[in-house]
Formats: sequence, C-alpha cells, structure tokens
Amino acid sequence: MWTDSNPERIRWAAASLGVESLMQPEVLRNTRIAVYEAEETVMSSGDPVTSVSVLLRGTMRIYSVSENGKLVTVAIAKPPQMFGDIEFLQGHDTLHSVVTETRAELLCFSLGDVRNYLSENVAFYRMICNNLIEKLYNTSYNYSKMLQYDTRTLLAQRILQNCDENGTVCCKNKELAEYLGVTPRHISRLITELEQEGVLSREGGRRLRVTDWRLLRDAGELE
Repeated sequence: MWTDSNPERIRWAAASLGVESLMQPEVLRNTRIAVYEAEETVMSSGDPVTSVSVLLRGTMRIYSVSENGKLVTVAIAKPPQMFGDIEFLQGHDTLHSVVTETRAELLCFSLGDVRNYLSENVAFYRMICNNLIEKLYNTSYNYSKMLQYDTRTLLAQRILQNCDENGTVCCKNKELAEYLGVTPRHISRLITELEQEGVLSREGGRRLRVTDWRLLRDAGELE
C-alpha cells in the first residue's frame, strides 16, 4: 500500500463523490488517497479505526471469521462504499476484515479530522446516510435472493456482480461455497456446467471470462 497526498488529485476524488465542499484546508491537509494492489489487507477485525474512507476504484472483499475459524465472505465492496463509518458512529473497533480483490483506491479522511471538522458537516453525514442505506438495501436484497433462487442462479448472479469491465472475474471456489452455503466441489461442478454451455471460459488459475453475456444473464434469471 502507498498513499497519494497530491491536493489536486484529492480534490478531484472528492468532486467525483460530490463532496468537494468537505475539502477545506484543515481537512485537505491530512486527507490521503490510499492505493492497494490486489490481495492486500486493508483492515483487520478488531483493529482501531484510524480513518473513514470511501472506495474510489476497484473491488474489495469484506469477510468475517466464524467461531470455528472459517473465513466467511460478508460482502463484495464496490465504489463508492464507505469503510469505518459504522465504527465511527458507534465508537467501536473495526468490525470486519477487508482484503482487496483487485487494485483499489480509497479516499481516506483521518479520524481526527472527522471528529474535529466533519462531525457536524451536513454533506459528510449525507454521504454516510446514503452509504448506510445502500448497505441495508444490499443486505436485504441478497438475503431475499438466497431464499428465492437455487445455487446455480445465485452463482451466475454473483459472477455478473463481480465481473470487471473486461468480463473477467476471480473465482475462489471455497469463498463462493461459504457464501452460498454449499461445498467447493458443488461450485466447481456448476462452473464446469457453465463452461460446457459456452457461458464462461477458464483463463488459468482462478480467473474466469464471460464468453456469452446473454446466456449468463439467463442463468442468473436477469433481464
């Protein structure tokens, strides 16, 4: 991980989120853009919160550790999801661990600045509220999907959700199995089926490429 403190880049990032009004000199001084490569740990459960951040680019995986030590994927984060907002509001340490799936950039407001300069800022709280509403909606929507669809349909939807602009996705059978409540072998079998039907192709390692978007949307029961 490395950080970019260039004021112009930070102002541009804030403007892209519609919160350029937050970039007063006292806030801009300590605000950073944090850049992570794929598979880097961004934060770990139980760590003290040092910033409230917004995902600008990339995809990240939010996960928790179950009582028996298994890693359970909670959600896949995409821009402009916030991190540290709930912990800031509740005064708690980091709730879930976060690892990058791809190269990622975050706009980071130091916790000190949030407390001293942004804690009564309407635009800042509007951004937090919008983020919390989105999280709540996604949690409710994903839970309802788990009740409505079979595993193959959910897998297709998950692949569609996580594809990059080139139609490729990093597919980790174990994590998908934990998320969907099945075995890794079953996930592998379903991916093979989709490959044989011309929906996907394997790119080597864990990467898959979408070869037919229409068929994948049909498999995910999406219009």
